[in-house]
Amino acid sequence: MTVWTEVELSQVCELIMGQSPKSMYYNQEQNGIAFLQGCAEFGDTYPKTDTYCSQPNKIAPKDALLFSVRAPVGKMNTADQEYCIGRGLAAIVAKDIDQDYLYYALQTQNHYFSGLAQGSTFTAINSAQLAKLKLNVPEKREDQQMIAKIIVMADSAIAEQQRLLAKQQRIKTGLMQDLLTKGIDEQGNIRSEATHELKDSPLGRIPVEWDVVPLKQVADISSGITLNARNIGDNFIEIPYLRVANVQDGYLDLAEIKTIKVKEGQYDQYLLQHGDVLMNEGGDYDKLGRGCVWRSEIPVCAHQNHVFKVRTYREELDPDFLAYFSASKKGKDYFLLNSKQSTNLASINSTQLKAFPVIKPNIAEQKTIIGKLLNVEHQLEATSNKLKKLSKIKKGLMQDLLSGQNDISQFDLDKLTETLTA
Repeated sequence: MTVWTEVELSQVCELIMGQSPKSMYYNQEQNGIAFLQGCAEFGDTYPKTDTYCSQPNKIAPKDALLFSVRAPVGKMNTADQEYCIGRGLAAIVAKDIDQDYLYYALQTQNHYFSGLAQGSTFTAINSAQLAKLKLNVPEKREDQQMIAKIIVMADSAIAEQQRLLAKQQRIKTGLMQDLLTKGIDEQGNIRSEATHELKDSPLGRIPVEWDVVPLKQVADISSGITLNARNIGDNFIEIPYLRVANVQDGYLDLAEIKTIKVKEGQYDQYLLQHGDVLMNEGGDYDKLGRGCVWRSEIPVCAHQNHVFKVRTYREELDPDFLAYFSASKKGKDYFLLNSKQSTNLASINSTQLKAFPVIKPNIAEQKTIIGKLLNVEHQLEATSNKLKKLSKIKKGLMQDLLSGQNDISQFDLDKLTETLTA
């Protein structure tokens, strides 16, 4: 039976609050001890810094937990070597508590940190507040280690899926580059200069079978409804409509759908049809022109004037092919170079969108390319869903195992292994 006790952090750990040395002792010649001012220098695994201190005030020993005491409070990393630490950090050295257990127990205390953090310009906590933090701890070290082992298993499964997701994303990026510049021949092979005939075009070297045409030649492009407070009366119909906020980077966010009143005689021209490609007139410059295909997610829906509706001629241009091409490097380069830009934002007009040069393989090849990219996207979606599931499992484990109420000896490791690998 697991026996739990409540302790203050200072009872089981040594706390070393950072203190910044005088600037005269900083250098980038690796003279002295590596210096960390705050959590901005935390890397993905261990801290990364190119600043050193020849006369450090406070030192975090190797393997100590590096804990951010200034915005954001509570972010952690592990010292892979000795570090001189500045005022943004504290070093927490485990004494009468398992180090891994301590790491996960501290992760459950965000509510404590957010409740204490104060500051006119940024949030922070002091040494007394950190010292008084209360933790539920099993009295037996082996129980602490078992809890840490269980959560590490979940973390390892999550890390494996993250690596897989990153690999799949790289594969998709490379495949898009190949398929949307060289395409795929009738034998299912990606073309190359060595094996196929290519030609020069406004978009660079492309297969001789392809054309490059302005978007207006293969699609109808229209703007949507302009918001107007005077749209009232018996001859107006209220319908849902898409705003810029709904059309995201390659997907739709339909969590909040607003309605608008449309005059009866103008009703049809603003309605979306299954397969319309939606493109925002403005937004973040690196996402401008990203196409998202409408699949009748809402039976009757219109679009506002800042969202372009592109209705392709299906016998010449598949809407999914257009969406992929607009998301490719060549598509992004066009919108970036032709947009009107301000700080972090950009916009295009209908003239520029209509002139967008689009590669045009025959429709059969377009569909083959779409199929291959969809296969990769399905793999990405499956991995992403698995990652969400594992994150939810880990959250549940932490809530259950660190609550101070469970008998750890009864935990079924084999069942957990089966759940994590399912």
